[in-house]
Amino acid sequence: MRKKFLSFAVLACFVVFAQTSIVSAQLPNFKSYFDRGLYELGSTGTVVFDIQTFDVSFNISRIGVTLYFAKTDGTTFETEFFGKDYGENPLQIPANNKTLLPINFIIPDRTDIKSGHFAYLFEVDIKPENANTYSHETYGPEEATIYQEYCIIFNPESLPSPTPTSESSPSPPSANSSPSPTATTTPENTDYDKPGDTITQNPTEIALIAAIVIAVVLGIIAIWALKRK
Repeated sequence: MRKKFLSFAVLACFVVFAQTSIVSAQLPNFKSYFDRGLYELGSTGTVVFDIQTFDVSFNISRIGVTLYFAKTDGTTFETEFFGKDYGENPLQIPANNKTLLPINFIIPDRTDIKSGHFAYLFEVDIKPENANTYSHETYGPEEATIYQEYCIIFNPESLPSPTPTSESSPSPPSANSSPSPTATTTPENTDYDKPGDTITQNPTEIALIAAIVIAVVLGIIAIWALKRK
């Protein structure tokens, strides 16, 4: 009975894994590329999606991105959804096809946005061939990149202002003054040649460990021999 139950469990796991692998293999491959590496506040940009299908064609009803920017107070600013909603006329992508789809966006004109990297969340409503309903797929948030280089948002107002430094010029010594003694520091005497600590075991400990290992091995052999009988 136990063997039958284990066989059934293994078979069920195999069937579920196979179905999951088939579904994953049918989904298109999406790659994103932003149009440049440096963005300023209030500027426009474009992210291009490289969509590659395999053995199945797809319909896309909605696709786009949401941008995420770090703020100077430590929180995150989330933009509106930038994308395309095809409504009743979905975008049809044939099987074994490669399509480039540009999506335009606007960098928010906010002075509390911090200079540095920014991220995006990719969303798509997609339906495979001969399916009845659309599935909502998401990816991210992921940091925006252009050819594997991080994109940068530049806000001059969020950069820390340089701290002015004042250096006092030494006054020349007077004719009657004697030169002040020069302070000298003696380096700390550090012995780098000192041998490190070593871990040693006495013969009694070694013998005890060997006896435990031998006992465990003999116990495993005895159990295996009893099961063979």
